[in-house]
Order: sequence, then structure tokens, then C-alpha cells
Amino acid sequence: MKEKVEESEKQEDKGRLTQLPRNIKADDGIGAKQQSKSSGTTAKALHQKATAGKLTKDEDTSTATTGCVSYYSYLKAGGGLCTSLLVFLCIFLAVGTQAFLSYWLSLWTKAGSGNTYYNLKVEVNGTNTTELILSDSILDNPNLFFYQAVYGGVLVSVIVFAFANASSYMKVILPESLNHTT
Repeated sequence: MKEKVEESEKQEDKGRLTQLPRNIKADDGIGAKQQSKSSGTTAKALHQKATAGKLTKDEDTSTATTGCVSYYSYLKAGGGLCTSLLVFLCIFLAVGTQAFLSYWLSLWTKAGSGNTYYNLKVEVNGTNTTELILSDSILDNPNLFFYQAVYGGVLVSVIVFAFANASSYMKVILPESLNHTT
């Protein structure tokens, strides 16, 4: 009796295992087309069967171009054309001053000592000699105050424009995000 029960369970398992590859083949693209031709079902019916019970839908993608009307509506939603241009100007100034700050620092370091020579007095065997030596220190540059003044001014403007950029962006974006409902 036990042998018959075990044998019937093996046959049921074998039946389920032989059905499994058929189900997998039906899910791939080629097998689904061949099965739909042979069974008379359409690809749309297979797609509906495959998406049944899903919580999400397939996204419809396209390659259409965005027109000027769409961009204008974005600018209008951002508080108007003037406000949006002010935000873009703040972004441009913040990035521009940061770039200029890096450029000025590179000019200053390339200038180095400004070809400044200093006298080196050396006493050798009781004889005093003076040698002119090119300075390696950037602090010996005769235009040091000029470089420091420009660097300090641009650094202050970087901080001011970064603050203006952040606050203008938040003033425009935050109210619009609170008004926007999906």
C-alpha cells in the first residue's frame, strides 16, 4: 500500500516538473509568440495575462521634443520670468565667482615671489661678501597686498553669491513644491 502511495506522489511531482518548463517557455518573447500562434491567442491577451495582479503599469516612453511652451510654463510655475531669471543669475554669479577665485589663486601662485631678489651677506674667512638670491617665498612678492585684496574681495563675493543663490532658489522652489499636488 505504501509503495502505491509513494509511486503516485512521484508521478504527481513528475507531472508538475514537466509543466514547469512549458510555463517558463511561455513567458519569454519567442515562446509566447509561437504559443500565441498555435493556441489562437493574441499578444495583447498574453500581455494582459502577464500584467494581471501587478501593482505598477509599464511606462510609455517616447522621444518627442519639448517645445518652448513647456519651458515657459516651467518658468511661469517658478514665480514668473523675472524671478526665474534672477535665480539663474544668482546661480551663474555663484559659480562664476568660484571659478574666478580658483583662477586668481593660480595666477598668484604662478607669480611667486615676483622676481624679487634679496641680499645674502656671507662671511667667509673674515671676508664679507654679498650675494643676490632669487626669493622662493610668495610673501616676498612686492604686489602681495594687491593679490591678497583681490582674493579677499572675491572670497567675500563667493560667500554672498552662494547665500543669495541658496536663498533665492529656496524662496522660489519651496512655495511651489507646497502648492503642487499630485
